[in-house]
Amino acid sequence: MIYDEISSVHGEFINRIKELYPDLTDMEVRISALLRMKLTSANIATLLFISQRTVEVHRLRIRKKLGIGKSDNLYVVLGRL
Repeated sequence: MIYDEISSVHGEFINRIKELYPDLTDMEVRISALLRMKLTSANIATLLFISQRTVEVHRLRIRKKLGIGKSDNLYVVLGRL
């Protein structure tokens, strides 16, 4: 449902991030695509019917898997992919 809409708009991004970072889970890829759209954790939680804390945990895991430091802006890094 929402993933189909994300895929249709950001299919190239999704393919690229999966290729570059194959360890990302499907949920981490979805959240990465939504973050790339500059949605907040609260907005993402609402869209995916999960808690905001769950989104924040996924964000931390995405940062770790992409090798992004705390001082780096996750939105900017994802926007460059």
